[in-house]
Amino acid sequence: MIKNFAKFKELAQSSKIPCKEAEYSKSVNPPFAAYFRAEERGIYADSQLIETIVTVMIELYTAKADEKSERAFEKWLADNEIPAKKTRRTWITEEKFYCTIYEAEMIEFD
Repeated sequence: MIKNFAKFKELAQSSKIPCKEAEYSKSVNPPFAAYFRAEERGIYADSQLIETIVTVMIELYTAKADEKSERAFEKWLADNEIPAKKTRRTWITEEKFYCTIYEAEMIEFD
């Protein structure tokens, strides 16, 4: 299992689908993925932070409802022991893309 966001970022480079943090600065043809830290929650003991749970949102963009790309991306997640769940798929009218959203949690130890 991925232990921290830095390791996830490193692994994202190994995906066969282009995968970058936050946003793309230039136009990219689908499929591609973007990810970001969506939430952080601290776990404390004796008033000391002992670990942080980081929620990472991963957005997979495709030109159509592309089950093949989704399965390939989900396989990459599983192969790299990234416990992600698919939360929804939406159509982005302005971009003419589908966006499938995955959510993963990682624990970072201090």
